[in-house]
Amino acid sequence: MKFDGFTVKQTAAATVQKALGLMNGATGCTVSNSIFDGTGSTKGGSMGIVVRDSNNTIDNVESFGWDGYGIDVYSGGAPYLDNCLIKNSNFHDNGWYNVAVDRSTNVTVQDCTLSGGGTALAFFEKDGAPVTGGKVTGCNISGATYDGVRLVGSGVLVDDNDISGCATTTDPSPMGYGAVRITTNKWPNYAANNNTVTNNNIHDNLGNGVLIDHGGNPEPTGNVFHCNDIVNSAFKGFEASVLTSDANAENNWWGDASGPSGVGPGTGDAVSANVDFDPWLAGLSAVTPPCGFPPPTGDSTDPVGVGKDTYTTGETVYASGSGFPPNTNVDIYIVGDLAWSDGDPIPADVSGGKETVTTDGAGNLAPTNVWAPPLTVGQYDMVFDADQNVKYDAATDVVDDPNHPGFVVQTPPEPVGGIVVPVNKLGLLAPWLALVAMASFAALTVALVKRRRA
Repeated sequence: MKFDGFTVKQTAAATVQKALGLMNGATGCTVSNSIFDGTGSTKGGSMGIVVRDSNNTIDNVESFGWDGYGIDVYSGGAPYLDNCLIKNSNFHDNGWYNVAVDRSTNVTVQDCTLSGGGTALAFFEKDGAPVTGGKVTGCNISGATYDGVRLVGSGVLVDDNDISGCATTTDPSPMGYGAVRITTNKWPNYAANNNTVTNNNIHDNLGNGVLIDHGGNPEPTGNVFHCNDIVNSAFKGFEASVLTSDANAENNWWGDASGPSGVGPGTGDAVSANVDFDPWLAGLSAVTPPCGFPPPTGDSTDPVGVGKDTYTTGETVYASGSGFPPNTNVDIYIVGDLAWSDGDPIPADVSGGKETVTTDGAGNLAPTNVWAPPLTVGQYDMVFDADQNVKYDAATDVVDDPNHPGFVVQTPPEPVGGIVVPVNKLGLLAPWLALVAMASFAALTVALVKRRRA
């Protein structure tokens, strides 16, 4: 069944509880291109859309102004609701939650706008009734009075969202609220474990960027936070001081290359105790490995990009690479062979000056002439300085090779019989030298025979 292109507006503010309900066997339905206007609603917990059955899709709807929920996806008991897709929709200014998912599995909220209201989005798991398989991706979440994303459930993926301006309330507690909050506080029979928060832009929030709390209830465990940009938080970038074991928040950008402040060593957003923030990203996650791109590579090559580790003084050294940020400049240095550590300064280039090369749209460096002849005999490293700070940053730069010479320059081999043969190719001449020796022996034998007959 499909519901498409209609508008529902409450006209009895104190009595309308639900604008549309998918329940009592309403499976396989699509609700699209429709508006649910609850402006002025005073009925406690009123809802724009209620979903109680499995395998339904909500696409390109707007639901706003309801006292309770813009949309509520809920199972009261087994069999639990499974498989609901909410996409391309706008939920805003709803009193309790713009979107709530309660005891329902495999619910995806995708490419939606969630703004204003109480809490923008929440997943709830109670007494073992699951929300596993939940996903929030590609959404723009802003301006929530309380939490932007609240997880009182387990096994949810929060990925690739923009979350800003949340936690607008002035809260007297030391914890406050968070743009992303994982919590069992006030929910003693709920669990909030093994959630994954990745690739989100969490910025300019008026409370915490991330908050984990429990209020004495079961402590959330196994949650991970990677490759997020957590910046300009009014409270802390990450507040988890009530935990008894560290939250895994490695490889995030805290707003400064020096890392987070608070218990961290840097000047970025503050982190509390019980946060594992090291290593952190040295730049925005979208352009900084290991998050934005595969680790960059760089190599000394021939003119067509085939790796080459040995040159003679009369050859040209080329460089090529991949995995760098697209359409950006990379400085390439030729220096004497060193054993490299993160943060080492890059010595002066020995080839006549560094080469600055621009990557293509895929982050590749085409084969580039970086040292023209005559070369100087020796052992060398090739350094790709991606952030152009004349320092080797292991997270963003490449050295060919950090532990061994990247390439070697040798003198040309001596001529053999008027032909220049590289030393490492002499073995190829062995069969020919044997034939020459045999021919010479045969000629000598013929000469001796003729001499005896004479």
